Amino acid sequence: VILINFVLISTFIKYPLIQEVIRILGTLFLIYLAYKISFSETSKEGKKINPVKFIDTFTFQFLNPKGVMAAITLISKFVLENDYLNSSLTVIIVCSLTALTSITAWAFLGKFLRNFATNNNFIKRFNYAMSLLLIVCIIGFYI
Repeated sequence: VILINFVLISTFIKYPLIQEVIRILGTLFLIYLAYKISFSETSKEGKKINPVKFIDTFTFQFLNPKGVMAAITLISKFVLENDYLNSSLTVIIVCSLTALTSITAWAFLGKFLRNFATNNNFIKRFNYAMSLLLIVCIIGFYI
């Protein structure tokens, strides 16, 4: 979020219209992602032979298209044109606190949900719920 913020701010200062275009494109991408999550097929394979390692998941966060698009959408929506520094710091702090809370919650929830993850009906319902929550977040960007 920090890196994207400072790159985009300089672009928004020069070309203010780009901020609106990026917000719309980011929103469309997140809607597409919600659709893909909602209608994704459940896994038919058994246990994974090679589990994902910490370094893989850590590195993926910097390449995660959903995370990058969410950061771009947040910055284009909540960083104010006339107050870049304060609004940027607010977005960065809120995103950092939200990420820390979310990661902790997902870690505990993941431990609990592992027991249900083998049931295809549960996985489908879970995907629908996650898709719906993503749509709610998108709506929240515009309220």
